[in-house]
Parts: sequence; C-alpha cells; structure tokens
Amino acid sequence: MQRTDLLVIGGGIAAVAAALEARARGLGVTVVKRAPGATALSHGGWAGPLPERIAHALVQQHLVHVDPSGPLPHPDGELRTYDFAAASHAAARVETGACVVGIEGLPAFRPTALARMWGDAAGAELASDVIRLPDTPATGWAPLALARAVELDPAPLEAALRDVAERTRCTRIILPAVLGVDSTAQIRERLETGTGVPAGEALAVTPSIPGWRLQRALDRALAEARVNVVDGRVADATIERDRCSSVAVVRADADRPEQYQAERYLLATGRYVGGGIAADRVFAEPVFGAAVWVDHLGERFEEVDPVVLTDPVRLEEQPLLRAGVRVDSAHRLKRDGADALANVWAAGCVRAGVPSGLGTAAEDGVRAVTLMLEA
Repeated sequence: MQRTDLLVIGGGIAAVAAALEARARGLGVTVVKRAPGATALSHGGWAGPLPERIAHALVQQHLVHVDPSGPLPHPDGELRTYDFAAASHAAARVETGACVVGIEGLPAFRPTALARMWGDAAGAELASDVIRLPDTPATGWAPLALARAVELDPAPLEAALRDVAERTRCTRIILPAVLGVDSTAQIRERLETGTGVPAGEALAVTPSIPGWRLQRALDRALAEARVNVVDGRVADATIERDRCSSVAVVRADADRPEQYQAERYLLATGRYVGGGIAADRVFAEPVFGAAVWVDHLGERFEEVDPVVLTDPVRLEEQPLLRAGVRVDSAHRLKRDGADALANVWAAGCVRAGVPSGLGTAAEDGVRAVTLMLEA
C-alpha cells in the first residue's frame, strides 16, 4: 500500500496547479496521470487568469507568459484574443511592415494567404515570403520534426531569415510555431540578434508544439517541486460510507493494480480528451462513479443525445461540453448527485460549469486545494 497526503488524478493544468499549490502548503502529493490531456493541445494562448505559482513555475522552465498587446494570428486566418501568451507568440504582432514567413515543406502554413487574411483583419499591410532549409525531407516537414531540426541547429533558419529581413526590409517576422520544443526562448533570441528584427510565432493547430512545450514545462515543474508522478490510470476506487479509503492504480509498465491510500483525493481528469468523462450510451465518470448529466432546454440529459446536444455550427456553443460532475460548496465530489464524499474533491473541466480555458482550469485547481485545507 502506497500512502500520501493528497492523491491527484489527472495530469493537465488543473491537476498541476493543484499539486503545486498543495506542495507549497506542505502536503505530500502524488499525481496519477494516464496521458497528456487537453493541456497538451493548447495553441500557445492562455485564456483566463494565470495563478501565481503556475506563472512562477513557467518562468523557472523558461516558458514565460506575458500579456499580449493585441490579438494573435492563428493559422486558420483568424486573429484570436487571449489574456496571456507564451512570449514567442506574444511577439507575433500583426502590424504594417511585418513579414509572414513560411517554410517550404510545411504545407499547413501558407504565408501569402495568411498575410492577406491577418492584414485584412488588423487593417495592416503585411509582406510574405517562403524559405527553404537544407535537408528538407522529400515528403515535407512534420511540425515536430522541423522543430527538433531547428533546435538541433538554428543556424540555417537564422541565415535564411537574415536574407528575408534584408530583402523585404520588414519590421517584424512572423513564423509558424516551430522554434524548438525545449529551447524556444534561446532560439528566438538568436534569430532576433541575427536578423536585427523581432521574431514571433503564430499560434498553432493540433497536434500542437506549443501544447507539448507547456506540458513538458509543467512536468518538469512537478519534478522540481518533488511531486511523485505515477504514469498510469486509476482503475477503481474503494468507497466506505462517505469516504474513499483507497484507489487501485495500474501503472503504465505493470499489469496488476497497486493500492494507493491518501487522506485526500482530487479528481482533475478533464472532460473528454483527458478521459474524465465517458460518453458512450450514457455519461459516466469512470473513477468514483460520480453522477454526470447535461442540463439543456429545461431538461436533464443523462443519456448521450448527439442530435440535441451538438450544434451543427462549429463555433456555436456545444451543449455536450457542459457535461461534468457536480460538487458541493466546498468542491467535494457528489457521487450520487446529492451526497458529497467527505475526502474527495473535483477541479477543472471534469466539473460541470467550468468553461474551457487553461486559466479557468488552473484557478479552479488552486481553489479546490484552498477549500480542501479549510475543510
């Protein structure tokens, strides 16, 4: 039997924020994470508040987030507004004189079209160009492969961008999000020094390199905070009356479950991507068997009805995304829709009523720990 003060189930931003907060308050913390969740799919922008401990952890991991001066360019041609963004994305300001630079072999980023669409949206005149890097694969670049190549040797990209800056006399360079995975700040600094102009990355589409950067930075922050991280899944929870006495954890490298016992448990598994909510025939929360439903059109939907609970217009609100577990006023998990478990809390997007957004989920994780310790 493994024992800890707090066992956090989940590995996304809500789970990490809660784990760091609990460690700072003196608790021993174990995080059980099955796989990267929606946090690893983020585009480079941060919607919502940026809790102090998360902000500090990201600074320590050289992934500084700042308040962007305006909307940020996305590869779908839109400009999107965020409360914070990684510094490399905040530098991608759409302004007259900027040059959108594509990389041959990276088909998802079309600089000419993007320069026109971003410029129209911002009322600015943007130039565009395409560069070719040595050793470009015959089949083209996968974003991660290109990011790794740039990280291994930024010199070819620096030389190509220096030529662009000299030819176009641009005031800023906007690139696809491929400036490495772990050394983005250093690579961007080198490019700006070599070209003499600011350089920034547009936001990304999934699979997202900015999302992987964020997830890797959070994983390192947990390690430095001495949080015990277990790669695996919680297969079952033992409930005695109104308390969870232990959970069975199946490690990724093992076949048989191992029992973990904690004074407190926090469910922060996300919604669908993280596996926190299952939506087969009926909605279900697979760890504690908490009640899950969607309130829509004055009705309570416990069964999945995709016709009623989805909107054919992608950008409209999707009622299906309201599914989540319920908690009491102290964030304690309601297992049967009425009675709360005394030592189990829930935070983040697994919880009904918590909108999508990194900042909202992170703040909810911090608040859950605060309420937990007050209880």
